[in-house]
Amino acid sequence: MRCAVVRLLVLAMFAAAWAAPALASGDHPHTESVTLWTARGELFMEYVPPVAGKPARFTAHLTELENFRAVEEAVVAIRLWKAGGTKIEGKVEGPARPGIFQPVLTVPDAGEYQGEVVVTGPDLTETFALESVRVLKDGEKPPPAPEEPHAGDVVSFLK
Repeated sequence: MRCAVVRLLVLAMFAAAWAAPALASGDHPHTESVTLWTARGELFMEYVPPVAGKPARFTAHLTELENFRAVEEAVVAIRLWKAGGTKIEGKVEGPARPGIFQPVLTVPDAGEYQGEVVVTGPDLTETFALESVRVLKDGEKPPPAPEEPHAGDVVSFLK
């Protein structure tokens, strides 16, 4: 009886693995990343390129540099604007976990935006300037991810 149960479990595992769809390399969303520093803080942020009219989440890791500690308490806002346009803001009142903040905003129109991440808290109050954030049209595919270096050429680190 015990042997039959083990065989059944092994068979179920193989069936589940066989039925699970494999992800092709193009199935993973392209993400942008940015690392910025000020005298007091570091911002490492990743995001899938926003699509006009849809909510976009930006995942920001914030470090206070005096003690090299994750920021545990702050209001974090991301603001985007086109030249001469009004600022669009999304903010979050606290971290998802220590150091990780995930503000969400919806940008109404596609195009190139300037931006900033504004951090206001007891351990860190800073503004990090973003050079450019591209907002895609609905249905537009993001530009392809940069080609991966060949093994042995370069060691790549996101942070």
